[in-house]
Amino acid sequence: MFQISLESSFKNDAYLAYHIRLQPSEIDRMPYYRYEYYVQHLTSILQEKKDAEEGASKSYQQDQPSINKAMGDMRKMMPSVPTGQAPKFPGLPPGLASGLGR
Repeated sequence: MFQISLESSFKNDAYLAYHIRLQPSEIDRMPYYRYEYYVQHLTSILQEKKDAEEGASKSYQQDQPSINKAMGDMRKMMPSVPTGQAPKFPGLPPGLASGLGR
């Protein structure tokens, strides 16, 4: 006879409920063989997805130093912005300044 531990059964139910959005009543109505195959295939799909994401993450981390170096090289080639004081404008002539009410 087919036997499965309760803990494994609950874990499988959680997989189906979370990832496939099946209601508990729908899961309970499934034949055991369909239920088991469903969970096995879902687990393998999720594992493949996780491996692909980890591979993409690793390749991004390997490419990151070369990207940072290229950005640094581009910054060196950009013209620098002058960081001086604001220009000084000439003042009003002394005779004109006193006539304006100062």
